[in-house]
Amino acid sequence: MCFPVLTRSGPAIDVEVRIGAEVVEIWRQGACKAIFDRGHLRAWLADPSLPIGMGEVTFTLDRYVDLDGRIAITMPDVSEWTLSHQTATQLRNRL
Repeated sequence: MCFPVLTRSGPAIDVEVRIGAEVVEIWRQGACKAIFDRGHLRAWLADPSLPIGMGEVTFTLDRYVDLDGRIAITMPDVSEWTLSHQTATQLRNRL
């Protein structure tokens, strides 16, 4: 699955999530930026609290958009980009 994020330098880029049997890889511009344990990321998405990070990628719960919070991704040149409800739901369902 892919979703666009806006970089601090301006242009939007696609982030690709590759889901394997045991790991979840986060790719950006043809390079793997993080590898998460699939079970740990699934558990975090089910009950996000403290940030979870690996490699150059961090997932957080962003409460600026709404009080319930939304899943956000941070990586070099990407400041806490809030995932849409559709993207977050799609990610949860695939894990």
